[in-house]
Order: sequence, then structure tokens, then C-alpha cells
Amino acid sequence: MNNIVELYKAAWEGHNIELLKLIFHENIIYNDRDINLYVGIDELINYWIKNSKKQKNINFNPIEVTSCDDKIIILWETSFFHTIKKKKKFLKGIIIMTMLDNKIIHFVEYFERKYI
Repeated sequence: MNNIVELYKAAWEGHNIELLKLIFHENIIYNDRDINLYVGIDELINYWIKNSKKQKNINFNPIEVTSCDDKIIILWETSFFHTIKKKKKFLKGIIIMTMLDNKIIHFVEYFERKYI
């Protein structure tokens, strides 16, 4: 299960769409803070492409990873340069992944953020 976390890290830090398609199920349900909901791999790809234009120098750090059955829970923090706001952005939160056929079928994340 830790392998999927490392692949997710690489996908986000590199804005790697091919890797994203490898780790996320085609019927992914991706819930960003109960604010944004992306259904299906195409919606998720579009979201990641949009983010790639405003996130630079991403450093994703999984602090603690726990797994049980088909669930992976990650306590994490990250930082990146926000190109639109021209500030460094820090996030700290939790990700809950549900796996199906060795891919992420459901992804929920909650986080706090601050700018410097």
C-alpha cells in the first residue's frame, strides 16, 4: 500500500498525467474538502492540468500512512509556490483512499492552508 502513496507523491509533484491514469481508477470519485467533486478520470485529469498551471516546486510529505483492508489513510503536509498569488502555500491534512483492483477508486482530502 505504501507504493501507491509513493506513486501519488510522484504524480502530484511532477504533475504527471500518465502516472495519474496509472494509479486512479477510470471511475474515480475525487472529493476535495467537500467543496469540489470530480467524477471519472477525465474530470480528474482536467483538475490536475488546471492545478499544474498554478502549483510549482511541490514538496509532498506523507507524515503517517495507515492501511486496513481496502483503505489507506495519509496524514500529510505539502508546500509549493502558487504562481497566481506569487506566494508559497503550505497545506496540512488527511487523505482517505479506497482501493479497487489496485487503483484508487475513491479519494477524499481535507486540509488547512496558509500563505507566506
